[in-house]
Amino acid sequence: MYPRLLLHELILALRSIRYGAIELVIHDGRVVQLEKREKVPLQTEVTPPGSTIVERGATLGSPSPDGRPDHRKPPTSSSREIGV
Repeated sequence: MYPRLLLHELILALRSIRYGAIELVIHDGRVVQLEKREKVPLQTEVTPPGSTIVERGATLGSPSPDGRPDHRKPPTSSSREIGV
């Protein structure tokens, strides 16, 4: 049963992430934790202080160039204990 729970949690994590990392934490040869770190690529250039920000594309939440809304999520990090 435990391997099924681990596999289920891993599949959920893989389906819910677009960019980022999923890490399995192992203690004494057993998986004890699944960590998911999600990243959001930014489409804005970094400029020196006092300079004007130049946007290359849509900003978070605004319509994209093709008119569709931008539904990207802000960066998140989560960790889940698994009794495996």
